[in-house]
Amino acid sequence: MMKKLRFMLIFALFGLFLILNCSSMSCKRFKSEEAAFLHILKQSNPEIIAFGEYHQQEETSHISSTLSRFMKSILPILSSTTSDIIIETWIPDGNCGKAEEQASAGIEETISRPETTQDELVDLIIKSDSLKIKPHILKLSCEEYDNMLLEDGDLDYDTLMNLVTRKISEKACSLFNLNVVDIERKQRVIIYGGAMHNDVKPDSGYEDFSFADKLQKSTKGSYLEIDLIVPEFAEAASDSLMQTEEWYKIMHKNANPNSVLLINPRPYQYIIVLKSTSREPQPVR
Repeated sequence: MMKKLRFMLIFALFGLFLILNCSSMSCKRFKSEEAAFLHILKQSNPEIIAFGEYHQQEETSHISSTLSRFMKSILPILSSTTSDIIIETWIPDGNCGKAEEQASAGIEETISRPETTQDELVDLIIKSDSLKIKPHILKLSCEEYDNMLLEDGDLDYDTLMNLVTRKISEKACSLFNLNVVDIERKQRVIIYGGAMHNDVKPDSGYEDFSFADKLQKSTKGSYLEIDLIVPEFAEAASDSLMQTEEWYKIMHKNANPNSVLLINPRPYQYIIVLKSTSREPQPVR
């Protein structure tokens, strides 16, 4: 008991991290998102960082979003070193007719995000620009909208995921190469999107939905995956496979409203578990 209290006292007085017993994974507790992220940057200096989130759903709309926390705590830290941000979104312009309407409606139904999400994506564009980080969103052609739909008009999820992966990968490689040849530019590119496309080690069957392997090769290993997890959002996902993973068990056991967890499952991958709201622990299903 005294040993535990001494560790907690050191943590509180000096703002240092507290090392937790997390089985086979490196796991530390920090006082803030900023402190956890700065610790990552001390360990590595990647030229591409891909941030991934578990998307907020309507039932968790009362909780501060991952994106709002990213804009407040992490994005400003990157302003001096980052040239560009690629954002996993696009704006339908109404020029592609029925295919665009059907695809957009199918995506909205599939992801079921709160209405405020679109406003926050606009805020991210504005905030990035104010920090002199050039924002980029995806651009889709009418043919790509057509290809997203099955014969019955439903959304072809696999085609959508492959398209998003390819678009982000191509843009990231282009911006990275531009930074390589122009040393006057800031030398880092960041990506913000869902916690699947950035996976260093995708689940079996999902390899084609991740750009991590290509970007690791293009940068000769100067790529980093950082997943930003709001505990309530991960628990609301009801993903039985995810709940068997070691990081989920660590999150479920240790997440709290007063500190941030940093989990390092493998090289090139970090998980920042953001502060939870005050709540009773949820049972692991």
